[in-house]
This record gives sequence, C-alpha cells and structure tokens, in this order.
Amino acid sequence: MMIEIKGVGIKNKGAHLLLLAILQEFSKRGVKADFCAAPGFGMDVFAATGHGMYLKANFKSKRLPWDKILRLVGKKERRDYGLVMDDEIDLVLDASGFAYGDFWGHKKPLDRLANVIKGRVRPEVKTILLPQALGPFTDSKVKHAFQKVVDKVDLIFARDEQSLAHLTENFKGKAQFLLGPDFTNLLEVEGEEEYPEGNIGIIPNYKMSGEGYENYVGFLKDAISHLIQKLNMRPYFLIHEGEKDQAIAEKLNQDLQTELPIIVEEDPLAIKRRIKACEMVIVSRFHGLVSALCQGVPVVSTSWSHKYRMLLKDYQQEEALLDINNYQQGALEALMESKLAIPKKEYYQQQQALIAAQKERATKMWDKVFELIGG
Repeated sequence: MMIEIKGVGIKNKGAHLLLLAILQEFSKRGVKADFCAAPGFGMDVFAATGHGMYLKANFKSKRLPWDKILRLVGKKERRDYGLVMDDEIDLVLDASGFAYGDFWGHKKPLDRLANVIKGRVRPEVKTILLPQALGPFTDSKVKHAFQKVVDKVDLIFARDEQSLAHLTENFKGKAQFLLGPDFTNLLEVEGEEEYPEGNIGIIPNYKMSGEGYENYVGFLKDAISHLIQKLNMRPYFLIHEGEKDQAIAEKLNQDLQTELPIIVEEDPLAIKRRIKACEMVIVSRFHGLVSALCQGVPVVSTSWSHKYRMLLKDYQQEEALLDINNYQQGALEALMESKLAIPKKEYYQQQQALIAAQKERATKMWDKVFELIGG
C-alpha cells in the first residue's frame, strides 16, 4: 500500500510531530505500507529518505509534459529514484493541522488536494482529513473551494467542536464529519530531570505579531521579568519553528537585562522532551501547547486562533489562556504563581485522567481510520 501524507514536513515541528505520529501508528498496528509526500513545506529528498519515504512526482512546467516524460521510465526505475506517481497512490491522508478556512484563502485546498479534486488518483482511493482545525468559511470563494474537497474525500476529522460546527453549518457532500483530537499526544518521550539552560520554557510564535507586535513583546517581557525577579525561576527560549520565531527571541534578548539562552532543536521529540522537563511553559505554538498538556506540564498560553482555546478546553485549562491585547500584569503574575504553586507531580496526578481520556480519543480516531481502509 502506497500512502500519500499531505501537510507534513520537517521545518514546522508540529508538522514533523504529526508525520512521526502517523508513521508510529502504522508500525504499532503492524500495517505494512510505504509512504510518500509532495516536496515543499520542509519536505525534500533528504527529509523523505531520512524517514524511509518516497517523494511524490510533483513537477510543474508549462513547457514540459513531466507526467508523460516520467511514464517513459518504468515504475521500478522511478522507485529507485524515490518517485511516486499520483495513480500509484492507494490512500491519501491529510495531516495539515490548520490549513483550510478564511485565514488561508481559497487556493490552499485547491492546491493541496489538487490530485484528489481533479481525479488524478484512482476513484477507489480513500482520502481522509486527519484531525485539524477548520474554518471559519465566511468567504464565499473559500467556502466554494472547500466544497470541492467535501465532495471528493471520504472522512474529515475536525479537531474541536467549533471546527466541526464550521463544517456541519456550511457543507453537505460525500465526506463524513467526525470529531477527533490532535494525535501527537500518542508520541511518548522519556523526560530529563533537568536541563542546564533553565526550567521554564518560553515558546514564541511570530504569528502572534499579527495581533500586535509590541503587545506580544510586552507580554513576554512581563512574564520573563516576574519569573526571574520574583519567582527565582530560570526561563529560556525554546524555538518550536524556524527563524522567524528565533528572531523574536533574539530581539527580546536585546531588551532584557540578562539574555536568556535560545535553544534550537532539529528533532521535534527533543523539543517535546525538553517541554516534559519544564516546571511550566509560556507557549504560543499549538503543538508546543499539545506537548505540554499531554505530559502534565503547567502552561500559560497565548492564541491567534480558536484552536488554542478549544485545546485548552479539552484539558480543562481555559483559564491558562491570556489575551495579549487585554491582560493585566497582575493577572499574568497571579496565573504564573498559581501554576507553579502546585508541585509538578501533584499537578500531573490532577491532570492524569484528562490526559488518558485524550489519548483514548486519539486511539479511537485511528480505529475509525483503519476500519475505513481495512487495515
């Protein structure tokens, strides 16, 4: 079985975690399969081969008929060079996380799911959108584009109730709509007792700048100052995605009395391991938030999308979300103090039932997927 995974790559550590979680699940269930992904989004020949994957032949040229050219080469030879054609795919899994809705525009679903929408995969091939945040769909062009997806795919998992409502209120078609949580919570890591850089992870997100850069920077400064001066903690920057997030950390360091360490890990599991070791994280990245919540680590979260609020609701931690444009410094300080007042092991015990429930939901989601594909 050849499975195409969409929306994954290695530059975005959340997308990398999703990829690893998919590969783990097929291995754990003993389902033999080969995997491929289109180049882009941090996925190239080196990334693909490093994960035992193929690249989908996705050449585009107005001058050269690449599809016809590649068919002059035998399937075995294409495989030897790590290439897979659309009509060789047996299953499509879309793990985009958050890619469809007004924020992303109407071209995103048409581009990412083009081979499904345009019938370049065989008619019997199943297409499943794995749990992701979706919507809103108030833009008529966006809604029209996503209707083409709904008409072609078999199953769409919404990651939260608000995303599910966006689906059921706007679309009818072939696809079945179900709820399913983010499934990177099924990736387990061994925790370290302590990292020399510090015990509080600050995970920035450049997208928060769209909510007001000065407000976001001010929020992080307030948090860092109180952690160091009043709570005697050792915060450090933990980069969850790329140069733009790192640039925020570097800019903040220019304004801080004492520069904080900036840690960049290429392995997303190493990031998750560091999060597990933290006493608390100040987090603006969604999968950094997932990694904290599913490992029983206290959080203070910011948000630029409904997906953060809905995830925190799953773990009964809605009070941990602060609006960077409308917060009181005293409220931020009180929130951090309350999170750190409970011993970490005790906090984990309080959260254990919720953590187990979310993992069970993720497992049942995969049960539904394998039931549909007959694996």
